[in-house]
Amino acid sequence: MANRPMATLMRTDRRIVIAQEGGLFHVRVEPAPDGPDMTGTFHTYRNARGHAGGLRLVHRWPVEDRTCSGEGLGK
Repeated sequence: MANRPMATLMRTDRRIVIAQEGGLFHVRVEPAPDGPDMTGTFHTYRNARGHAGGLRLVHRWPVEDRTCSGEGLGK
């Protein structure tokens, strides 16, 4: 079968960003989607990464980890 580009209804310019500020981990989607708020603030990196991973599984957006905690984890 010939290789053809796949049509998609999902936006591919969105990213899930994990950032650390003031001892807390923030997860947000950039650019912010219309509809429900998908941001979250967590006390641990593990919880923030879990939230970001769930968003990635549902929406297929890539995760951009801007924390030092994410280094070497095979993002």
